[in-house]
Order: sequence, then structure tokens, then C-alpha cells
Amino acid sequence: MKNATQRSTLPSASVPTTQAVSPSPAVNRIFGRLVRRYAAVAVLSAALAVGGCVPYKKPVFEEIAPNETGFLIPLDDDPKSGQTKFESEAYLESRKVATKRQLIDQRWLKTGYFWLSGQYIPTQRLIKVSRSPITRVWTQSASTGTSTRDESIHVESRDSVNVSIGFTLTMLIPEEQTARFLYFYPSGGLAGVMDAEARSRLQQSVQTICSKYSFDELRNYKQEITDNGSRDLKEFYLARGVQVTTLGMVGGLSYQNPAIQRAIDESAIAQQLKSVNQAKFEAQKRENDRRLLEAETNQAVAIREAETRAAIAQKEAESRANAIKAVNAALAQTSPFYVQLQQIEMQRELAARWNGSYPATYFSAGAGSGGQGPLMLLQVPAAAATPAAPR
Repeated sequence: MKNATQRSTLPSASVPTTQAVSPSPAVNRIFGRLVRRYAAVAVLSAALAVGGCVPYKKPVFEEIAPNETGFLIPLDDDPKSGQTKFESEAYLESRKVATKRQLIDQRWLKTGYFWLSGQYIPTQRLIKVSRSPITRVWTQSASTGTSTRDESIHVESRDSVNVSIGFTLTMLIPEEQTARFLYFYPSGGLAGVMDAEARSRLQQSVQTICSKYSFDELRNYKQEITDNGSRDLKEFYLARGVQVTTLGMVGGLSYQNPAIQRAIDESAIAQQLKSVNQAKFEAQKRENDRRLLEAETNQAVAIREAETRAAIAQKEAESRANAIKAVNAALAQTSPFYVQLQQIEMQRELAARWNGSYPATYFSAGAGSGGQGPLMLLQVPAAAATPAAPR
């Protein structure tokens, strides 16, 4: 009985108690916060589901520089024009845009189950083709070329001597040829075309000419090498919408073998010295010829002047003699005393010239005919010796 009484006083585990348990204030705050958050999410989801809203589409603009030509290409299928027309030059020409600021169209691409799972992607692509000229300088030196690498054109002569040649190339895309260029080169970059394709084609054309001549002959055909490369590049790229403006050789020919290059340099120096000496010799020869010509000219002038003076003097003497003869003749005819006057003048001249001695011979007029007979040459007798006076 005692055990039964004791067991009856203990509470039974299977009988629920009637006392209610109240939650703590912290639990109430957490529960209320969760209810409000999920309620807001439910309201926003319901609003999106009813209105079909997506995030705001921010506009995307691209600008086209004045030296560029833009082509607006659709990225999605275009039922009106057809995506297959993209491969034609005419289609690219039709997609050319004239505006300098272009709005790129976008569409919403859903990527998940929720309404906000997605992103805006462009439905158009703007390809810009630069029309500015581009120049490349391919040389062996790191300080003279476009790049610091050795980008010179390496070729072989007919006798298998390695030669490197530097070139400069300038190309541009005319505005009316931009669609054609984009058809052949969809990337739209001229610089890449020059560094890869144009340089390789120039290598081929230069090798074609160099393989025809020996290394010693190549120096005489540099113009042919440049002309052939320029002609080949212009013809090839004209059909691709690119204009080749200039192609020139830079630095001449450089031989990879140092001994050959040194021999050529020494030969060039010797040739230069020879040219300088030849120029000096020709200059001196011209100076000598000038001096000789000047002396001969002066001599000829002096001779002509002397001859002229002599001729003038002779003419003057002849004129005076003729005048004297004329005067004498006139006087002889008009005055009987003219002959006597002349005889007196001659005697005076003889007296002035007489040195005090007599001539050894003299002429005597013959007798008869008034003293006009034949002349006789008579010997003057020697004077008798005078005896000396006595002392």
C-alpha cells in the first residue's frame, strides 16, 4: 500500500500538462523579421510576374572618328536581308553608316528560372575601318626600324650569298574601297595586313630578282628590285581595296658575311678616293687648259695688234712716200730751181756726213755730149810722202 500510495503521488509522463509555454522576446523578434522579409519578396515577385519587368537597359554608344568608316553588322539572324549576304561586298556597302555616334541595339537574354536571371546582349556590331596611312620601316638596325627586331628582308643571290635589304612601305585604304577591304580582311586592321601578308609578298618579289644576279651584280640592280616590288604590291592590293603609296629601299644592301661586307666597304672607299683624285686631276687639267688658252689668246691678240700696227705704219710710210713723189713731180714740173735745190740739199747732207777722208775711187763723167758720156771709175793717186822736217 505504501508503494502504491507513493506511485500515485508521482506525475504520469503520458498525461499532458495543462500549463502553456510562452516564447521568449528574442524569438518573437527574429520570427517577425523573417515574416516581413519574405512578405516583401513575395510582393516584389508578384509585381514582376504581373508586370513582366526586367532590369533597365542602359544605352550603349560607339563613336566613329573622322578618319574611320563604320559598318553596322547585325549579329542575329535578319529575316529581311538574310545572313547569307554577309559574304558579299555589296552587302557590306549597304551596312555602311554615315553617323559619327551610333546607338548599339540590345536584347534581353534570359539565363535562369527567375525573372531577373539574364543579361542584355548586343544585337549589332560596329566594325570601324581606319583610312589613315600606315608606314612600316623594316630594317636590320634596332634604332632605325618600326620595331627593335631585325625586320629587314633576307634573300640570297644567285651564288647563294645571304643579303639583307631594308625597306619602307606606306599603304592606305581609300574611302570608296573600305567595303572591299573589309570583305577581304574582316578584322578591319591594315597594320596587321602589312606586317604579315604585305611583308611576305615583298620578300617573294625581292627574292625573285636577287636570284637572277650574283652578289657583286646586285648593287647595280637596286632600282630593279624596288620597282618590281612596288609593281607587284600595287597590282595585288588594288583588287583588295588597298592603295600602296610608296615603297623604297633603306640602307642599301648588307651582306651577312663580314668579310664580304668589309671588302665591299674597302672597295667603296678606294673607289671614292679614286673619284676624288680623278676629280682633282680633271680640275687641274681644266685649269691648265684655261691658262694655256688664255696665253695663246693673249699671244694671238699681241700678234694681231703688232701686225695691225705694222700694216698701219707701212701704209702711212707708203702714203708719205707717195705724197713726196707727188710733190716732187709737181715741183719738178712747175719750178726749174727744184733740181738745183735738191742738189744743194744733197751736198749739205754729204758735208754733214764727211769724216775728213777722200774716197779711194770716184766716178767721172765721160767727155762729150755735154758731160753725159759713159762714167769712168778712176783711181785716186796716192799723195806723195812729205819729207820730214829737219831737226
